[in-house]
Amino acid sequence: MLSEPTAALPVCARARPGEDDERCARCEIVPATKRTGGTLHLKFPVAPTALKLRRLARDAGWTIRESPDLAEVDIPDGELVAYSRAMLERFTSVERASTRALFVERGLEPGIGDYLEADTLQRFIARSRLDDVACALSGDMLSAAFQPIVDARTLAVFAHEGLVRLAPESGIAGPADLFRIARDTDTLPVADLAARRTIISAAAAQSFVGNLFINFMPSSIYDADSCLRSTLALLDELEIEHDRVVFEVVESDEVADFTHLLKTLDFYRRAGFRVALDDVGAGFASLNLLHALKPDFIKLDLDLVRDVDRDPFKAMLASKLIEAGLGLEVGVIAEGVETESEWSWLREHGATYVQGYYFARPAATMLRARTIEPSLAQ
Repeated sequence: MLSEPTAALPVCARARPGEDDERCARCEIVPATKRTGGTLHLKFPVAPTALKLRRLARDAGWTIRESPDLAEVDIPDGELVAYSRAMLERFTSVERASTRALFVERGLEPGIGDYLEADTLQRFIARSRLDDVACALSGDMLSAAFQPIVDARTLAVFAHEGLVRLAPESGIAGPADLFRIARDTDTLPVADLAARRTIISAAAAQSFVGNLFINFMPSSIYDADSCLRSTLALLDELEIEHDRVVFEVVESDEVADFTHLLKTLDFYRRAGFRVALDDVGAGFASLNLLHALKPDFIKLDLDLVRDVDRDPFKAMLASKLIEAGLGLEVGVIAEGVETESEWSWLREHGATYVQGYYFARPAATMLRARTIEPSLAQ
């Protein structure tokens, strides 16, 4: 089990599944990018998409074979990434999501396993960047930044939210790009775990005071007992009290299995952690989750907070959410606060905590002061 306090999982030096029965292979191992060439079989949704491939092949000098809605693309050894990037640039996101793709390595005949791996062109292109994901999650490519969450009335620092950052040389644009690629390549559990470990280790190194909010994506957890074991072990090894850690549910509008999410959060709560629900007010799903999860904190979506003091529609919705949160004895955190007038409105309407650029931008070093002066963040 990987529980040493390192900045990130040593993914480039991959262990093989089965080396340690306590390890969750889906959470800790990034598969390698295919290196050999082969044939990419494509099935197009409409004729214009097939025409785009024909033009791309002509411009790039590719070898292809066509039938009305099918095509075979010969990919030379070592050229998988280059071919994938060319298709990424030429086809729209809708076309990539609608085109079926099956890659068969050179010299092999497609078998049942290959047909089971047939997927969208979008996911095929993403899988060509598996090496980028692996290296981004290893070494010094990942780091942590922390943004304070402060009491709306006293400006006392209540907590810090941990955020992951990537080095420019990682080859990935940023955290959003990393998690998008990880989702498309079925490596989201690895990326999510690496981010959690990076944040926990960085916070412990600063002997942080107060509380620590850590994001986690419910879809990255297959089984709480196995997938969260190494996170729990790291917190215990670093002697971080469980009641000071708040796990923040993100991607709330993409939660498809409430029962699975409830089991995951029950694991956290039985271990003594608290739970926050992110992006409340951004969609219907987060409101349903508020009832189902009964979190300790809710975070008002930053788009709802933006100009809440000037937009009557936002003001009405935000005030009702704050009222509901307080009535349920749930801490209400307004994120994305950027102006004094937004802060004043939120404070007057009962928001418990506030977070945003008006108070402090994310930084590698946590604030040590007990209170914060908003003017310092401008």
